[in-house]
Amino acid sequence: MTLEELGSLLIRISVAWLFLTGFWFDVRAFKSTEKETGLVFKWHRNFFATAGMVMMGVGAVSILFGIFPRLGALALVIFLIPASVIHFRSRDAATELKQKILDGGAGDGPLKDDIDALGTLGFVGHFSSGLKNLALIGPTLYLVLAGGQFPMLIGLSADGTLRGLLVGN
Repeated sequence: MTLEELGSLLIRISVAWLFLTGFWFDVRAFKSTEKETGLVFKWHRNFFATAGMVMMGVGAVSILFGIFPRLGALALVIFLIPASVIHFRSRDAATELKQKILDGGAGDGPLKDDIDALGTLGFVGHFSSGLKNLALIGPTLYLVLAGGQFPMLIGLSADGTLRGLLVGN
């Protein structure tokens, strides 16, 4: 295995791990996932939340095991764009909610500093998650453009021929 192949494999493993973890949490908290999806997709939230989860899960498995990894990576790139927007809109919602609570009278009580800190954490958390999603476009685009390096089960080489362990090369 060359260093280039090893590097590609490490990117595949780390990106797949991130998306499979996100997929697992989204499945467990589907109502929350559906609500957040509504920040971008105003109609058919259930459909788009489910489609996003399928793109995450199938894309991650695809690049992890090298089963047409370019297609899996492309699904992840497409997923990452609205996912970033969702986090940036959630960032703004956290700030608005914090201000609403503080303006509603909690701003004078003993919990003022705690509410302020919680709102700030919501802002920073969603902002950094949005940036993480934008940053993940880089390695996923690499996988789209470079394709799956060996080892992979099956995929397309640069010249369009099938390649991988399942086809014997």
